[in-house]
Amino acid sequence: WIVLVLVSIGSALLVSCAGQKATRAYKEYRDVLAKVTKIEEVLPYFARERRAEIEKAPAEERARGFGFLKSSSEVVELAVVGETATESGARLDVRAVAGTGEDSTGTVEMVREDGQFRVGKESWKSKEGPGAPAKACDQLVADLKSSSAVTRARAAGALQSASFGSAEPCL
Repeated sequence: WIVLVLVSIGSALLVSCAGQKATRAYKEYRDVLAKVTKIEEVLPYFARERRAEIEKAPAEERARGFGFLKSSSEVVELAVVGETATESGARLDVRAVAGTGEDSTGTVEMVREDGQFRVGKESWKSKEGPGAPAKACDQLVADLKSSSAVTRARAAGALQSASFGSAEPCL
């Protein structure tokens, strides 16, 4: 009975450590992605299958894809809120606040290759639904001075939206 308990505890720790390594690998990838200027600089972080798809694309298409990847991954806050061990590695449940202040949730498949976790598929969707009531311009301007990057991003997004449909812009 004691051996069974120890094996169960050991298995739970192994899964926990694997998840932490997957989370750490994903966060490292995101940190590198924020700084690089070419897709080739992040290829080592991708799983073989994803890397092969990118490498076989023409240079012009790779450049466009990288531009989209960079613009769609600009976030002011990113948190891994769940992780599940899978047969091929781990699945991460991720929450992010974009530079526009928009909330998103995502699922990231981390693939274990050669003892390392690499980014497989990512799928993201913006949260939709009724948001907070619109703030007055003076409150949005005050939010732009906040110490919170999330508050500043949301205020900037709201100001941008307000300026397109308003005869009297805030700024």
